[in-house]
Amino acid sequence: MTVPYTAPKLYKVESPYKGDVFNFPAHNYSTDNNFYTNNVRSISEDAYGRIWFVGANRGFAVFDGDLVYHYGSHNGFFDRIKMVECDKEGNVYVGGNGTGVYALSKPFYSDLYVRSPVFGFSDEESDIGDAHITALQTDSKGNLWVGTNLNGITYITPDTMYYWGGTNGYFDDENANASNLIIDADDRIWFTNENEIYY
Repeated sequence: MTVPYTAPKLYKVESPYKGDVFNFPAHNYSTDNNFYTNNVRSISEDAYGRIWFVGANRGFAVFDGDLVYHYGSHNGFFDRIKMVECDKEGNVYVGGNGTGVYALSKPFYSDLYVRSPVFGFSDEESDIGDAHITALQTDSKGNLWVGTNLNGITYITPDTMYYWGGTNGYFDDENANASNLIIDADDRIWFTNENEIYY
């Protein structure tokens, strides 16, 4: 889809602490000017300077500076994508509710990067154990960290995978949700579940 150029609008933001007012120009993209959604859940920039968006149950899109390309059930992709992660090597990963994790290639997606079960399959048939993805992050070495709703965290390198979840005692079986995940400047992994923060 084409997103027409619009002149930036001047926005004013007032600091709640000192009362300072900041003026900044910004573009606004919405369904009013042909953007594919008004509910963006995740944004990431890839190694080529393209901006990737994930809309709530609306698939994902990439903006190359001129055009927005939207991918979803209307053209053979998934709508239930929740997040997007781009690494410095140009890899793009998307994951969501029941979709597992996909690696995308320019401009379309490749085969499943992480094989993940359809709902009802056993954990033994899946590399990550849970197709409901809650978090994606890449570290400074380009390795992928995947948080899941029911089965903890999987750390994926080019050669192997490591898993921390309820089945190996890292989480309680009833609370193996890894709902948030970040990697700090020292490459430490911080993540949360419903009750605790880990790093």
